[in-house]
Amino acid sequence: MGCFIVLNEQLLSKYRKLRRDPKISRMTRWIMLLAGAPLAVVILFLAIPVIGDRPAPRFTSVAFLGYTNDALAGQLAQFSITNISDYQIVCSPIGIEVQTTNSNQKFPHWSWTGPGRTNILKPHQAMTMSVKPPTNGIPWRFAVFSTKPMTLRQAVSKRFEKQLPDRVYHLLSGDLRRTHYSVTSVFEASGGNTIKSQN
Repeated sequence: MGCFIVLNEQLLSKYRKLRRDPKISRMTRWIMLLAGAPLAVVILFLAIPVIGDRPAPRFTSVAFLGYTNDALAGQLAQFSITNISDYQIVCSPIGIEVQTTNSNQKFPHWSWTGPGRTNILKPHQAMTMSVKPPTNGIPWRFAVFSTKPMTLRQAVSKRFEKQLPDRVYHLLSGDLRRTHYSVTSVFEASGGNTIKSQN
């Protein structure tokens, strides 16, 4: 990308010299400026990094806080969920995943235990949630699926996606990756209600 920047600086330097040259008419200067505009656009597009090369966005941070005893529900696990982004996000679902297997699958997979909970978090806002751990001894973990709503610019760009070249569409839309999946370490039941964390 450095060579494109150097080339752009050289073109600008030449244009400034020509602009100060009294022998060149104003019309000629405008023609030269318009002729160089496509090249400047190409240089700009080549200098812009591809979205796929950027790190995946992270919107939430999840932490295990410990256990508390409830008179009705018994032992509950407490977790904190923090919006670490500069955007308002929708967290849905929030809840427990358990490790399950069946005859058609060679490897265990994770499944939600229910519909989960939905919360909207403002930028850098945090919340605490208590959940009832499984008591049947199967591995489990706490998970949060978060989504960042589209900005107005992204919504407008999306409407004209088919009419725009891919490069122009992504330039106008910015990073369209709007989801983030956060999970804790795996917990395993050992000896009744005693829970231990497993990385």
